[in-house]
Amino acid sequence: MSNKILYLLPNCYRDGGEMQEIADALTRGIAEVCTELEGYLENYERDRLIAETCFPQWLDTLARWAGWGELWDQRWSIDVKRQLLLNTNYIWENRGNREILPYLFAIFNLNVTLAPATGLILGQTPFPAPLGSDPFSYIIYVPSNFTPNTDERSLVEKLAQNFLPCWCLLSIQYKP
Repeated sequence: MSNKILYLLPNCYRDGGEMQEIADALTRGIAEVCTELEGYLENYERDRLIAETCFPQWLDTLARWAGWGELWDQRWSIDVKRQLLLNTNYIWENRGNREILPYLFAIFNLNVTLAPATGLILGQTPFPAPLGSDPFSYIIYVPSNFTPNTDERSLVEKLAQNFLPCWCLLSIQYKP
């Protein structure tokens, strides 16, 4: 390893004589520390700030910085965490739209279906739409093993509560 600090000194310390040996001996320790820090700093962004490439232990920190707060769970898999962080802007921009919930279900690889129950949905509701029905009701169909106390069921409920529009009525039913 070359002593980078030695090359910053005046020429008289780099002439190859006794002065160079003394200068090298006095600066070699600092040069080694500087070389280590240089490598650390060159890779800092890649290793700690970019969700796609950062160390797994940094994903939870990035989630706090990205505004996930109480919604984030440290027990989620590394792949799920990376997908959520890589798509954070899209997720927050579409929070409250019904399209975001199936998107999140896909990220978590949950075998559930979101279906409209009542209400006017452009492009789906036939006209004339029935008047006097509950507006914007949805049903989430879950597998029979998603019993009320399972982690999967809790996750479905948490996602629905936090990402469906607040004025929607929601029920969770088992798939027929």
